Amino acid sequence: MEIQDTGRALDWNEAVEEKAYEPLKAGIYRFQVTGFMRKRHEGSENLSPCPMAELNVEIDGGAEGKRTIKHNLFLHTKTQNFLAQFFMSIGMPKGSDDKVIMDWSKVPGSKGSCELYVDEFTTRSGNVVKTNKIKKFISPTAPATNSSWQAGSF
Repeated sequence: MEIQDTGRALDWNEAVEEKAYEPLKAGIYRFQVTGFMRKRHEGSENLSPCPMAELNVEIDGGAEGKRTIKHNLFLHTKTQNFLAQFFMSIGMPKGSDDKVIMDWSKVPGSKGSCELYVDEFTTRSGNVVKTNKIKKFISPTAPATNSSWQAGSF
C-alpha cells in the first residue's frame, strides 16, 4: 500500500523551498473534480460577461503522480460545446432533444476523462514556464493513454 504525502502545516519562521513543477505529457487522462466555485467572468475581448464555474481538477498521471489544474467553464452560448463535452465526460446523458442538462450538484467529486496539452509561456521576469491545460473533455468510453486508469475501475 502506497502512503500518499498529504502535507503538513508550516511554522511561521520555517525555511521553504521552491519545487519545480513538471507538467504531465500531452495526452488523455482520468480526472476527478476536487473543488467547484461559482464565479463571474467580467468579460473580455472574446467573451461577454457571464457566469463561470471555477473547477479544481485532479489529474491522474499514473506513475508521474497527480496534478491539480484550475479550469474555468464559462456559461455562455459561445462555449456550449465545451460545456456539453464536460457534462458528458462525467456521465450526464443527452436528453431526447440531444441536449445535456448541466446538473451542477453532481460536479463535486465527479470523474471523467480529458485531453491535456502543455502550455508554455514567458513570465514578466523572463522565466519560461510550462503548465498543463485541458484541451477538451472526452467520452467516458475512451481509454486513458497516460494514466494508471483501467476500464471498469471507477
